[in-house]
Parts: sequence; structure tokens; C-alpha cells
Amino acid sequence: MNENYRNMPRLILALCTAAFVLHSCAPEKEALTAQAASVKDSKELYAPAAFDWKTTKDCTLEVRGPKGMIEVNAPDGSLLAKAMNQGGSLELQFAVPNHIQDLSIAYAGVRSSVKATSRIKLDR
Repeated sequence: MNENYRNMPRLILALCTAAFVLHSCAPEKEALTAQAASVKDSKELYAPAAFDWKTTKDCTLEVRGPKGMIEVNAPDGSLLAKAMNQGGSLELQFAVPNHIQDLSIAYAGVRSSVKATSRIKLDR
């Protein structure tokens, strides 16, 4: 068999694979709403006056209790805040991503689940 014809199936397979890969990388066209399609300049875009552009919310943890380490964690375990309470009262301020609704707080060997609100109180 001629050497050129022996490699033909590999060449065809390589070309088909390349065509498939290139086709898969093509961006999909999204259907635009009539309002979105009518926008010609970025100056025409706007957000409602009450729109909140922040991606985080500010929280304050008020702790009263014995000396101990305080850790505030997101549900995935990532550390959001950490402080040492010397005994008595402590205010710990930190930011929480808006999509997080629940927090885990470890203080003096006890872990508690709380809602991510602007003011969180913890007494031990």
C-alpha cells in the first residue's frame, strides 16, 4: 500500500477532530429582548436608583464571654474573621459575600450556626 494512503484515516480523523473543536469554541448567540436590542450606546444603560451595587454585606459580631479564640467561617469552611477575646466584651467587624446566608462561629470550643445579619450577638 502506498505510504500516503496508509496515513489517510489518521489525517481524516485529525481534521474532523479539529473541526469539532473549533465549532465547539464558537460563541453561542443569545436572544436579546427588544429593549436590549435597541441599545446603541453604553450611556443608554442604567440600573434602578435603589439597586445595591455592593457584593458584600457588613456584619458586626458582638461577643460576651470568657477568654477564647473566635472564628467566623462561611459554609464552605473558608475563614471570614478571627479574633481573640480577652474575656468580657468584643466587637468584631467583617464583610460577608451577599450570597452567603449562614455562618459558623467557633468560640471557646463551641461551634454555632447563625444567620448572616448586620448584627450578630453571641453570649457564653
